[in-house]
Amino acid sequence: MKAPQFLSRGIDYLGDLGAKLRDLQGFRTLANELVQNADDVKSGVSKMTFNVSDDALIVDNDGVFSDCGKIERDECPWKEDPEKGHRCDFHRFRYVASGDKRAEEDTTGAFGIGFIAVYQITDRPELISAGRHWRLHEERPENERIEVCPGCKVCKDARLPPTRFILPWATDPQSFLREKLNAHAMTPAEIGSLFDELDRSLSPSMLFLKRLRTIELLRNGRIHKVFQRLDEGDSLILTDGEPARDRVWHLIRGHFSAEAQGLRNKYPGRIEQKRSSRVTIALPQDNECQGLFCATLPTEQKTRFSFHINADFFPSNDRKRLNLSAGYEAEWNRAAIRAAAAALAEYLERLPSILGHRSLWGLLENIKKVSEETGEPALASFWEEISPRLKDAPIIFTTRGKWLKPNECFLLLQKEEAPAVPLLEKLDMDIVSEELRPYQTLLRSDAVGTPVLSIPALWGVLIELGLDEPLEAEDRRRVFSDFADLKILWDELALLRGRDKRTPNIQAEHDRLLKTLSLAPVQGDRLVPCGSAYRADPTTVHIFSQIDPEIPFLSEDPDFEPLKDLCPVFDAAAGIEVLKAADPERINRARQEGRLELGNLFGWFENHRGEILEDADLKRALRELPIFPGSGGLRRLEELTLPGDFDDPLGLAEIADLQELDGRREFLRALGMRPLDFSTYAAKLPVALSKPGIAADKIRRAVMLLAERIGTIKDDPSIRKDLAEAPLVECTDGRFRKATECYPESVNRKAAN
Repeated sequence: MKAPQFLSRGIDYLGDLGAKLRDLQGFRTLANELVQNADDVKSGVSKMTFNVSDDALIVDNDGVFSDCGKIERDECPWKEDPEKGHRCDFHRFRYVASGDKRAEEDTTGAFGIGFIAVYQITDRPELISAGRHWRLHEERPENERIEVCPGCKVCKDARLPPTRFILPWATDPQSFLREKLNAHAMTPAEIGSLFDELDRSLSPSMLFLKRLRTIELLRNGRIHKVFQRLDEGDSLILTDGEPARDRVWHLIRGHFSAEAQGLRNKYPGRIEQKRSSRVTIALPQDNECQGLFCATLPTEQKTRFSFHINADFFPSNDRKRLNLSAGYEAEWNRAAIRAAAAALAEYLERLPSILGHRSLWGLLENIKKVSEETGEPALASFWEEISPRLKDAPIIFTTRGKWLKPNECFLLLQKEEAPAVPLLEKLDMDIVSEELRPYQTLLRSDAVGTPVLSIPALWGVLIELGLDEPLEAEDRRRVFSDFADLKILWDELALLRGRDKRTPNIQAEHDRLLKTLSLAPVQGDRLVPCGSAYRADPTTVHIFSQIDPEIPFLSEDPDFEPLKDLCPVFDAAAGIEVLKAADPERINRARQEGRLELGNLFGWFENHRGEILEDADLKRALRELPIFPGSGGLRRLEELTLPGDFDDPLGLAEIADLQELDGRREFLRALGMRPLDFSTYAAKLPVALSKPGIAADKIRRAVMLLAERIGTIKDDPSIRKDLAEAPLVECTDGRFRKATECYPESVNRKAAN
């Protein structure tokens, strides 16, 4: 039986190297990998330099490669050392994709493939550190790929930094390694692009670094920029030396220790112990940021938030994105994102002081928008965590520079309301800063609940100030020291009422409140409740002010025009009420002194005849007023008659003075004043003759007048009835009595006999 035959099986080293290189394409990836490798050095590294020369990219740092001293051995003795447990840096460098850093705490690297990124730009990388100078020849057999320099002027230069990488440009597109790796050659244009990318990406890459604090960018040995990270507690500044470009960042830290342990238990042996459960959010002071997920160095995957999220994520091999699909890596990554959301929510009440109001509200709006639009539950958790805290947090910046809870201030809905802010502040009202107007929808949302300034809110404040009572001039000046403030208040109320028009029921209720406020300007520089001030034309004001100068007529102020409809019109009912309350002597005196012309007064009522004649109670009330002129003065309507077809030669009946009333016969007739005819005269005689002091001769003449109309009297029972009550019969004792109280003289004689 023949012995079995064995064949070799290996790996196409350069093919594998090329495949890995394709995952690490991009000058930003190259920069990040070099920065990460430097930041992982624990020997006091703090500074790094990129020198883009015409011949090579030279990368220096002030850390030193760790050295076990047995570098010629295939395996590092530190690997089995319980105090070390990992290879030294030189042994790590010898093994591609060893993943040795997975076991070392406080390092970022894990896969051991990052350095492969340099083959984008070089065929012959060199390393100088800790007294060793290595040149790499990847195209050679495995045991010849690292050339150990015995000593040359380059590695013996006293000016060398602790660690240097020399990456000569691969300029030959047909070089053996370029073709095997399927990589482009470096041209002057490509070198320029690399320099520009370093200029853009080095500063952002420093945000979450553990050790590096300074990175210099040089061109042919001359400093172009010095990027620095200046730490100040939980904040830091990224600067390139130009203050105008300084960026302030605030760090918020959290962790998911309990959930991390649960995942390790769920997936034993899959999640290394060194993987940290700490998370950090970097918030820019200016809220200008295209947020990225970072695994110490930025990935290319956007968070869609205006901040970066850093954690010990499981990134893809090319470090450009996170695994959020399925499995333990995705669960770990989502747990880290949720922990970041919880940390940010916990930090909410401190955000105002570090971000300022504009950045804070830009941040909150961004979180809400992303959470609503994303299909990723871990990202949606940011709004889920922070929104329940908003109502009880002092996150509203006011016009007076205070931070208050949403229910402690008011939002002005329209930008046209801004001029009212100084007045509202004088009224001790806290108003949301106008600079937050772009976030109005969020401010009014159920999650925040900032109340909009409304008429009821303003009404309550004004009532507290005593505006439910009329304000004399002195009181008005106490409340509104500047009359311009009052006009601003009118304008604000007009704007608020304009919004109410869309909801008539609400408008009616709000108008009811406004009518109780002393906002209406009247004579004497006073303010009275709108519901008590009268709208009237100048003629009306002139007429009735002569009767009662205290009637609150609205002043002619055009600024109050939008609120005038809150005040009642001075109509016929109002005019009658004024006359009912007026002192009759005062009215008569104004009449006698020529200040009140009854013709004008009755002309005013005649202009309102529709109101009067259509309302029986109003008509009755006007008839009862003693304002109708007769020969004996002012009388009630029932006490006067209109001149008619019967003259009163005796002057016993009161005739309305139409001359003083400028006519108005038809209006008086419509009010119910009867014309003077014999029937009317007869009806008035009992009253007229019952008055004391009527001369006997006048009564005798009245009797003679009646005798001349005896036929009319006999034909009209009503006249006979009225005259039966009149003292027309002259008796022997010289007194006049009713006919029913007297006896003829012949009857008296018989009784005497």
